[in-house]
Amino acid sequence: MVHNPILLTKRNFCVLSVIVICMSSFIVASTQGNPESLSEQPSQISIIQEEMPYFNGMNSIRAVIGNSSVGVLYPKIGNPQNLYLFTTFTQKIATIEIYNRRGILSYRTDLTVQNTILMSLISITEFDDGDNNSLVDLLEPIQNHTIEFKKVQFLVKKQTETSIDSETEVSYKVSFEASNINYRSHFETLEHLSFFFELTLQKDRVTIPNIPIVSIYPRGDQLEISNAINSKALEAIGLTSRLKFSCNISGWDYQSPNSKLLLKVDTLASEQILNTQHKLSGISLTRDILKSTGILGRVLFNTDQTANIALDHDETNIRSYTNQKFTGTRFSFGNSFREFLNFSWSPTVNVDGTTRSVVFQPLFSGQRSLVKSATNTSFLYLTGGFILPQGADIYYDPEIKFVEINPIFEFLQIPNRSIIQENSIIILISGFFVGVLIIFRSRSTKNVAK
Repeated sequence: MVHNPILLTKRNFCVLSVIVICMSSFIVASTQGNPESLSEQPSQISIIQEEMPYFNGMNSIRAVIGNSSVGVLYPKIGNPQNLYLFTTFTQKIATIEIYNRRGILSYRTDLTVQNTILMSLISITEFDDGDNNSLVDLLEPIQNHTIEFKKVQFLVKKQTETSIDSETEVSYKVSFEASNINYRSHFETLEHLSFFFELTLQKDRVTIPNIPIVSIYPRGDQLEISNAINSKALEAIGLTSRLKFSCNISGWDYQSPNSKLLLKVDTLASEQILNTQHKLSGISLTRDILKSTGILGRVLFNTDQTANIALDHDETNIRSYTNQKFTGTRFSFGNSFREFLNFSWSPTVNVDGTTRSVVFQPLFSGQRSLVKSATNTSFLYLTGGFILPQGADIYYDPEIKFVEINPIFEFLQIPNRSIIQENSIIILISGFFVGVLIIFRSRSTKNVAK
């Protein structure tokens, strides 16, 4: 009997089929991109000093790890600007589940947002507190006794300190100092003004008890959205950042025995949904769609006249807070599940060696776009100020803090539709080659039989 070299044995046929399937899978897989995960951040914390594109370019000193940074912005020569504290961080705040019209879960992803917070130190203004209530009366004119920080030539002094090691914690100190500052006439000057900033960024592994799950169902031309809580404890990478600043004012020449100082600040906050660049099963994740879930960030605070004030990104009107004080000593940026950032301050200030009370007064809030910003994003803003008692030497040190949490999801993700589509392509390619082999084997068998 003559053996036909073309004839394939059943064993060789199976081996060849497996090889073809593996090769086709490799071909398809090699054509797919491997996007970098936001959770795969570098472990090293570093200090970076460079220009940033805010407000036509400003100098910066910041502590950076992965997509998160915390630092100070200060003006370049020829571009007068205020001093800014800032932080930007990227985090996963919820799980999104998208169902098809038959009610079958077809896509699951993590909702990722980028938060940017800027706090601007604007000015010091003297005002006559005739009723001694430590509040600026917006209906009365403020005395022309003001120092605008963008007009001050500060001397920058830097000092770096690394705590423990650069993989777990880094702190950085920098001061801005100026002397003999003109503020009402060329003959009246402030002896000394300084701001001292201490930046700390610490990384740790934490456990979070739950994370929101948002479910989206198509219902005709509308979307039905519900949210629940996944109560399974999740491992997470936690980044704790602190921006502590101290203010020292010496030698102010007051015009009245009732005068006090307003240290005016402006807080700007924005939140961008990064998933909006892609449509998930034909649905774009926008702020309008997700607003009802309560997972998007807002500026939250209370005053002695109004409780539970929440500034949202759809804020279109300017709010005025006449003769109102903050209840407590903080405001925050967060959602209905947790707070991302707290700005807190001490209720007391050191004046001429004695402890005195300090008040934070909100003035205005709303939403505006920063024309000279690094992005085109609209920012929520809250303008207010610290009311400082009269004294020859004033020392004050509030603090801003945020905690970023990036969960490391431990539960199994369902296959995304894109993965299913890729597997379908693999099956089609593999089936094509296997079909060719079957036909080839069948013809070879007939030839041998002849």
